[in-house]
Amino acid sequence: MKNSNSTLEERKAKKAAYDKAYRERKRLGIVGRPVDEAIPAQVVKEKKVKKQEVTAEIVSESFTKTFGFPVRLYWNQRIEEKNSSCAKVGTELTFEEITKKGEETIYRVRRGKRNFFTTSSALVEPSN
Repeated sequence: MKNSNSTLEERKAKKAAYDKAYRERKRLGIVGRPVDEAIPAQVVKEKKVKKQEVTAEIVSESFTKTFGFPVRLYWNQRIEEKNSSCAKVGTELTFEEITKKGEETIYRVRRGKRNFFTTSSALVEPSN
């Protein structure tokens, strides 16, 4: 247990003085600094906030096509077999080219609200 030698009135007076000093620092824009480090108002600098520029992905090519075989659609760009499904035969799909990795091209497929991804190798009819 904490040993307290000051009375209730002394603690209230100390807190009131601290709160008053805090409000003064807040008014000057020096919040979070101890009372001992009082900085003159002319030294306080304004903070400049850098805005991050949002750049949209550039879609270089878009086409619509139906296939006579099921097309593998991946749920994310990691192209994992366990996180994927197949579009049924004859489903009309719209492909947007988003990246090229060597000879492999990754396409975005928009279906309703969802985005799926597929590769150029998944668009080639599998040979049985």
